[in-house]
Amino acid sequence: MQQGAKRLRPEEITRVFIGGLSYSTDWQSLKDHFSQVGEVEFASVLMKPDGTSKGCGMVNYHSHEEAATAVAQLNESV
Repeated sequence: MQQGAKRLRPEEITRVFIGGLSYSTDWQSLKDHFSQVGEVEFASVLMKPDGTSKGCGMVNYHSHEEAATAVAQLNESV
């Protein structure tokens, strides 16, 4: 951890990692899909230096409860 960085308590975590994405998934379709269970503040598909997808991404929710709901309800849905 970086010096001075605050370590979040589990109940403060609002980011969900999503693996196993189709390589054609873009940030907007990721956001749209994960908006089913809560307010998505940010969605990102991780990219290789050549601009192609790594097949994974991250979604930030407004609250921990929404993130936990996404994990429980949307696991293996993409």
